[in-house]
Amino acid sequence: MQKQKLVVLAGPLLALFFVTTMTVFWSAESAAASGPSDTWVKARTTTLLKTTRVRERQVGLLLRTVQRRGGAAQLRRATLARTRSVVRLNRAVSRLNAAVLAGDHAAGDPLVTRLVRLNKQVRALDTRSARLARRTRVPRMRAHVRTLLAARGRLAAGTVRLGRMDGSSSVRVPAATQPQQPVPPPASSPGDSTPRNDAPSSPPPTTSTITDLELRSGQSGITYENVRFLSSHSFQQATVTITRASDITFRGCVFEGSAWNGITINDFGGTVGDITFIDCYVKSSARMGFECTSRGSDTSCYSRVDLRRVTFDPQGSEAISYDGPAVHTDCTVEDVLIRGSGIRPDLFPWGQGMEINGPRGFLVQDLTMYRTRGSNWNLNGKDGVDMDWTFRNIVVDNTVDRLGSVTRHPDANMICAFNVERSEWIDCTFRNARPGAAAAYLSDCDRNRFDGIALSGLSQQISEVDGCSGNIW
Repeated sequence: MQKQKLVVLAGPLLALFFVTTMTVFWSAESAAASGPSDTWVKARTTTLLKTTRVRERQVGLLLRTVQRRGGAAQLRRATLARTRSVVRLNRAVSRLNAAVLAGDHAAGDPLVTRLVRLNKQVRALDTRSARLARRTRVPRMRAHVRTLLAARGRLAAGTVRLGRMDGSSSVRVPAATQPQQPVPPPASSPGDSTPRNDAPSSPPPTTSTITDLELRSGQSGITYENVRFLSSHSFQQATVTITRASDITFRGCVFEGSAWNGITINDFGGTVGDITFIDCYVKSSARMGFECTSRGSDTSCYSRVDLRRVTFDPQGSEAISYDGPAVHTDCTVEDVLIRGSGIRPDLFPWGQGMEINGPRGFLVQDLTMYRTRGSNWNLNGKDGVDMDWTFRNIVVDNTVDRLGSVTRHPDANMICAFNVERSEWIDCTFRNARPGAAAAYLSDCDRNRFDGIALSGLSQQISEVDGCSGNIW
């Protein structure tokens, strides 16, 4: 009797199961046809961001270990495992890009903006992983590096399409997708800590000379390679001046000092874009090594003005300065060595290492900075605006002094920041040399992540004034 009841119930149960299964199937297919939900995209992006940060820490630790111990067998095995995991991460992000692009997400969607940021971080991680593979000389190194950079190229194609949807930034594909020959790390002189980057240790050889170069007429599509740039030392005449130009590359160049700046870029409401300095050496100038400004508009600014593998000798006032409105610029400063700044207090009161005054959207990574007369970092944002600044693998070592007879100012901080919101510091090392000024002085700065900074030395004080809130140390 019990078996008969089970047989009677089996038919309706199977029918119900079939109907339910088909309903779920058609619902899922319908949802897939209309693209992934916002909840799914957010959850997946968050997961991949967390994975990226874990991989960044692992790769950074391996790079530091390799610098100390060389490419031992166990380090090669660990590097190979990390390389493969980074390739898998890259492919996962590419699949997420494809899913979002197939959906109906609107332009300016915050989820798309977040996904663009994830893409930038993964592309940077690919570059560092390729460098790690080269340094440890893993088995079949060239093949692994080609795989990494090919995955990076595929990811970049999706990034460009996402950038067209993202109203907050303009996204650029890095030009180089083929493996390049590694640049040897700078040699350390006595007392130096070895820079964690590939900036040139000495001026590269040059084959031609240009004096007082000026790009003011909309020049485009020019590459200057192995050029020595000289200055006539005229009043306020930089060695190189750019006011209206685009798609200009300086590769393997040397910039001799001037009575003003080594490199001056003066944008007027978006007249300058896609300017790249690669494998260059900037010698001491009376004022700044590199100054990039934008005037005349609150809504337009220079874009993609990048420094990659560039060394700055100690400058008269500041080594690097970016200035302009709170507009997203998508600028990258990578593999840069600042040997010091502020050696001419008789001419200029400033002596910062690097400053960003206003513009949004900066990625600064693999930068090493030695002692400066003023604050190492001078950062000025706009109140209530997400600055979208990421600082990764930064070393500030004030125990290395290249300033000669010039002493560090008693009020100089390592970070001096005003109105900065939502910057992030990842895998950074700050070494201070003496007590006195605070390691960081923050005024009206909110929701910044400084917990990626390892502070050491005689002064580790953090000073927060004028309504700072939500900063994490």
